[in-house]
Amino acid sequence: MDKIYGYIGVALTLLKFPHVAWIAYTLHNGHQRRASASVLIVMLADIADGKMFNKSSLAKNPAWKKFRRLADVSGDRVAIDSTMVAMTAYCLFPVRYYAVEIAREVILLGLIFYGFATKRPLEEPNNPSRAAAWCVGCMAIAWLWQYQQFSLLCLIPTAAFGIWGLHQYYRTIIQQCRQKGAE
Repeated sequence: MDKIYGYIGVALTLLKFPHVAWIAYTLHNGHQRRASASVLIVMLADIADGKMFNKSSLAKNPAWKKFRRLADVSGDRVAIDSTMVAMTAYCLFPVRYYAVEIAREVILLGLIFYGFATKRPLEEPNNPSRAAAWCVGCMAIAWLWQYQQFSLLCLIPTAAFGIWGLHQYYRTIIQQCRQKGAE
């Protein structure tokens, strides 16, 4: 029974990929409210997949843990970026809003590569980065429901949480490097 939670967590992680295709399809066909419901489903699945997986014995298996973590991170990037691109293409979503998220993603990618280069890869996302990703989802949902002003307001916490999260990632890598140097 314990492993079932793990398998459900992995399934939820992997289902992000086809669900994102569904979001793009619904936006292409002009169904913005359906797309917003799908964005919410992806956001909720992103929370549930990790919670369920971590409750299972599969979380103790390094191969399963690494596979789910890589699938989760890549699924998150694909979900956020492809949704924003589809919204920009089909819903007149301003590129300047998306630029805030692009900047965060590029800096995060640089920190991830820096962590691997120093042999101190980032294992788990921090809470401010999770909050920034949620703010991006809220921004998308607000835009799709035609609440453009609220969508614009979502940029403030997205940027604030994004900067805070990036700072925490950087501090984590630097601390790990200092600990390695002290050993």
